[in-house]
Amino acid sequence: MLYRNSFAFACYLVVKGEVLAAKKILRCLYDLLGWDNNKTYFSNLIDSIEEFAEEYSIEIVANMEILDLFEAK
Repeated sequence: MLYRNSFAFACYLVVKGEVLAAKKILRCLYDLLGWDNNKTYFSNLIDSIEEFAEEYSIEIVANMEILDLFEAK
């Protein structure tokens, strides 16, 4: 759940305009998960996060407390 919540929180940061911070969180998350077999996939997620942050946060199925942050925009 930590990985899902971290990804969703990064999406929230993008929505709030903190794109650089969000991308740093994602890079750290991907460092933990390992870039080896997923470099292209992870890079594509980072590159598209600004356009699809809200959609990604819904799809990731994070804890409701994290998802509720989007409602409080």
